[in-house]
Amino acid sequence: MAEFNDKPKDIVAETLAQYKSVENIDIIIRDLEKEMKQAAEELEFEKAAEIRDQIQAIKEMIVFEF
Repeated sequence: MAEFNDKPKDIVAETLAQYKSVENIDIIIRDLEKEMKQAAEELEFEKAAEIRDQIQAIKEMIVFEF
C-alpha cells in the first residue's frame, strides 16, 4: 500500500500496477471503493482515507490523460 506522503502520481502508478492494466479502469475503481468501504466498516479510517486518495488520484488521471 502506498504511503500517505507519496505523490498522487506515484499512488496511481502503484495502484494500476497492482491490477496490471488500465483497460478496465471502472473495475479498478469499483474494487477500490469496496476495499475502502470494508476498511471503514472495520474502523480502519486511515486505510480508508488512503484508498479514497488513490481513487481520487485515478479519477484525476483519467481527466488529464483521456
